[in-house]
Amino acid sequence: MLSALPLLILLQVGISLAFVLPIHLAAVSNVTTGGAPLFQYGTTFFVTNITVGTPPQLFSVIVDTGSANFWIPDSSCSSCNGKRLFASNASSSYMPNGRTWMTSNHFGISEGFLGSDVMRLAMDAPDMVTIPNVDVGQAVEMPASVAAVDGVDGVFGLGFQSIASGHILPPVVRGINQGDIDQPLFSIWLEELWQTSDNGTAGVIYYGGSSHIIT
Repeated sequence: MLSALPLLILLQVGISLAFVLPIHLAAVSNVTTGGAPLFQYGTTFFVTNITVGTPPQLFSVIVDTGSANFWIPDSSCSSCNGKRLFASNASSSYMPNGRTWMTSNHFGISEGFLGSDVMRLAMDAPDMVTIPNVDVGQAVEMPASVAAVDGVDGVFGLGFQSIASGHILPPVVRGINQGDIDQPLFSIWLEELWQTSDNGTAGVIYYGGSSHIIT
């Protein structure tokens, strides 16, 4: 059962789950400065906005600590109706990879091919994180559980590389390795269940650090 209080969860990248910092409960409201806003869809999904490519193409992706692959619908996906589609030919920073991928997890089966491009986390400076050379999963088939949710385009896996399909390097791990993310951790602050802050968000995710509410 979830606590009635907002949650602040800190996760460190590259260490055993046995050493993840404990959940920190904080009765704090409207913590919406810094990091990237999270939005709740239904009772299950928390979603954030990211961009891929040059110029940036916007996508709303599920933040998922239970998987490690990052994928968005490709422009060639015939079953991705109503989704934002990634047009790789419109990005000057895109590089083809030549590899294919497939994941089968709690969302269902998704598959496609890989490309490399720049990814931006958190849309507002000075909180924006830019990660070049990210392995982008370009989905040509997406699971029904994601396809059925309006306003959700893809999945942003935050898990360890060891659980990534094809052992693909997750974006956050790549950002840490390249020095694009300051510290090997991210933190997630959530509003009360099914509640939103005054500006309509359900929480915040911080990449490479945490907010001032940690005590």
